[in-house]
Amino acid sequence: MANRAVAPSPELATAEWATCDVVIDGLESMDDDQAYRAMDRLAEADTEGALQEAVFFSAADLLNLSVDILLSDSRESG
Repeated sequence: MANRAVAPSPELATAEWATCDVVIDGLESMDDDQAYRAMDRLAEADTEGALQEAVFFSAADLLNLSVDILLSDSRESG
């Protein structure tokens, strides 16, 4: 989610972003299947949306963005 605030891209780009654009301790690489499983687990665990909200507003604060409206994609993947 944070990557979309910086450089919007489709979910398919998540593995490349996690492998090439950011530093995640202990993660040397990630393939598309791993990225989808991780996103599914986060979505399942974050039933109230608190994690998504915290990440969004942290990124907005870092980028000095003002937030007037927040849209969420509620489509099921898979």
